[in-house]
Amino acid sequence: MLSARIVRDDKGLSKGIAYVDVETREMAQKCLVLDQTELKAKKLSVKLSAPPSAGEKDACTVYVNNLSFGVTREEMEKLFSGYGTIKDVRIIKDQRTGKAKGFAYVEFETTEAAKAALALNRTKFGERVIQVLPSMSDKKKREGVGPVVHVNNLSFEADENDLIVFFEKNIGKDCVFKAAIARDNDVRIIL
Repeated sequence: MLSARIVRDDKGLSKGIAYVDVETREMAQKCLVLDQTELKAKKLSVKLSAPPSAGEKDACTVYVNNLSFGVTREEMEKLFSGYGTIKDVRIIKDQRTGKAKGFAYVEFETTEAAKAALALNRTKFGERVIQVLPSMSDKKKREGVGPVVHVNNLSFEADENDLIVFFEKNIGKDCVFKAAIARDNDVRIIL
């Protein structure tokens, strides 16, 4: 596993869903044997899922850097809403502390809105001058990554460590690289 992510809502509560990016089709097939197995007293649904098109998602997303560490989703939405309909705001946080790292991704409904939002590059937001650039993160993350495994019916009590231990026990001891918390419906658990 390259990383493990559980889909969470804005309050940090699990939605009972996880995604897993695997390196090879063989690893994906191996993961499918976990369908209907139990984790934390819940039978998991483990299926193959098509990964999002990185090019399409990147074209609708901007990368925002040099943000205040106290920035909120609402503040980001207020700043960017004038450029088009916002699909998602992902403020990147430290996994251990939960504090913002000073950068985020804003995904719009259209590529035109994302291009228009680039006008905010080098503008003052709060006490800082922010950078707003085209996103290339998803494309880089997807390079060399194979099929996606969708895990549903995950116990709300299960955390990333539970998922990692579960996959290590059933798929292999050295399959885990890292675990992270995700806050949107498009996040993946990467094996």
